[in-house]
Amino acid sequence: MKYIWLNPVVKAQYDENILEKFLTSKGFVEIFPREDHANIVREKYKKVLETSESNVCDMRCPKSVEVFQNQNKDWVFPEIEPILIHVARELAGREDLLGVEKWIVTPCASLKNLGERLELKDTKFITWREFIERFSFTEEPKILHKSPIPMGFFKDLEETPEGESKGDGFKNPTNWRIVESMFCKDGCHNGDGIINE
Repeated sequence: MKYIWLNPVVKAQYDENILEKFLTSKGFVEIFPREDHANIVREKYKKVLETSESNVCDMRCPKSVEVFQNQNKDWVFPEIEPILIHVARELAGREDLLGVEKWIVTPCASLKNLGERLELKDTKFITWREFIERFSFTEEPKILHKSPIPMGFFKDLEETPEGESKGDGFKNPTNWRIVESMFCKDGCHNGDGIINE
């Protein structure tokens, strides 16, 4: 038996019953994290913003981070891993999943490569495109015109402790800012690891 975690883009592209039937036929059981990793990641950014005097780069998209780093931006690049990596670390370390094969399906090659570099025990990273080619999944995906991972991840951080919105992106009381970005046009549903034709 093998376990698999599907990213939100893949989940949004197919009927749940069709996906489950296909995965079962290939010996996979879908697994889910127990922790709310989106909230965990948001809290980590909040802590960085409390001590930073510079713009803080959104580290969730490795390709986007690479672009900003190559521009020699005088920003803070915090050591906060993407949500997908947080999920993978939880699944790789969970006692109930120890010693079994776990597959993490990514929407792009950059997240796959980042995950592979971690060398997590019994954990394999693969893009959805690679996965369906390997296992001959021929179901036509829904064309997503909107990403299930939209911009606005930091929206709830726009309120200052006094409850006043600064109105022009994230600004806390001392004018620190976080720069949210994604590399793929319009979002992760257009990643190079997703079939979207």
